[in-house]
Amino acid sequence: SDENINSSYVMNIIHNIIKLLIKEKKQEYDVEYKYLFMSLARSFLFEYSDSYIFKCIKDNDFSNTEIIKILKKLCDNLEEKSISQIIYSIYKDFSFYEKIIRIGNIDDNLVIMEYLYNMAKDESKIGKTIYEFSEYIDNIKANDYENKLSVSKDESNSVKVMTIHKSKGLEFPICYYIGLYKEFNFSDIKDRFIYSNKYGIIAPYFKNGIGKTIYVDLLKNDYIMDEISEKIRLFYVAITRAKEKMIFVLPENLKKSSKKYNLNMRKQFRSFADIIYALNEYLEVFKTKIDLDKIGLTKKYNINSQKEIIIDNNTDKIIIQNFEIENQINKEEKFSKTINSIIDNATQKNLELGLKFHEALEYIDFKNPDYDIIDNGFIKNKVKKFLEKIDKNYNNIYKETEFMYNYDNVNYHGIIDLVIEYDTYINIIDYKLKNIDSDVYKKQLGGYKKYLANITSKQVNIYLYSILDEEISKINL
Repeated sequence: SDENINSSYVMNIIHNIIKLLIKEKKQEYDVEYKYLFMSLARSFLFEYSDSYIFKCIKDNDFSNTEIIKILKKLCDNLEEKSISQIIYSIYKDFSFYEKIIRIGNIDDNLVIMEYLYNMAKDESKIGKTIYEFSEYIDNIKANDYENKLSVSKDESNSVKVMTIHKSKGLEFPICYYIGLYKEFNFSDIKDRFIYSNKYGIIAPYFKNGIGKTIYVDLLKNDYIMDEISEKIRLFYVAITRAKEKMIFVLPENLKKSSKKYNLNMRKQFRSFADIIYALNEYLEVFKTKIDLDKIGLTKKYNINSQKEIIIDNNTDKIIIQNFEIENQINKEEKFSKTINSIIDNATQKNLELGLKFHEALEYIDFKNPDYDIIDNGFIKNKVKKFLEKIDKNYNNIYKETEFMYNYDNVNYHGIIDLVIEYDTYINIIDYKLKNIDSDVYKKQLGGYKKYLANITSKQVNIYLYSILDEEISKINL
């Protein structure tokens, strides 16, 4: 959780050390000096007895205490040291790292100490002194400025939830293992270009489309076996965190096998659950079946059969009816044209030209255009020619409009370059670099038209505009 550290114990102790250090340097032995001394004397750093502290204050004798001896040492050449150097010396000479264990929450307190040290480094860079740094912290506290850091709530009577990697080096009496059926990630071997120490760079070949070479299959077997071996080692780390008991939460293995475990079975492992299922003959005696209907779960996981619930002694029954919900897989369809080949330099330049034209039209005001915002003279001229063809008496204009809709279990997604709304009709204009006769473009605009026709009662017209030829063409579909 994010916590305001200004009032934290460690922050206050460090600040009091800084203030007492300044007092010692200036030889200001006033009432505040005694209060600061007492706060440090009673802190986890020294833990002096009350009688000893009282004697020091009563006799006005502090110089022989360990606190003042350390401070006197720090006072040497104080003005010549940076703030970060002073903070570092405070941590070292007052044995913060060795004594922080006395107050618990070690990780959180170390975070606060590191934060204060980094703050000191930042202040040192802009030439601040330790005196100004102390005033800076005073100002933060006086004005109640929030100084938030992410710290963990470390309580012994709690459940720690963590990944296997986070658990390294830790131990707990009881460990629960969940999500074991999640499949391993083998996505790296799906990349188009793959590097292997054994086979080098594996690239696809191109012949009427992109294909994979035999090296991909050779690598796949080695890669999967190496990854599975690594996952087994990782699983070993996980199960050795438990000191007394391990509890694996898994669905029942419906694909039971009579085969005994052997090394060849590793090739089939796709999850941690597969590792456990492979050891079925050894683990059978440890299995405990859980009836979800009898453990008082608030959510009904099993509601497959009709059940009757009696209310008190009334003979009326509440019948839980099961509903079979039909489901279909939705297909994804994009209207944009895709390129499935390697792009040459000329095509790349044309694409960049089209993008610059799109960007210029996205930012320019169609009714009162300021052409000076366009740096490229060629693009500026093309934008002028396009705007000359546009009827400016429109009601609304929408640029680079993204949309999604579902039709016949197909999710359609696209981005319309330009939508201009007039009183009785709507014009859709799609920019193309040159060729505007492609059937693919007509299909694309047909999808745009269908989408707008579903959400408006106005007539929808569709146009293609050639940037290079400076021509606009109406498409009749």
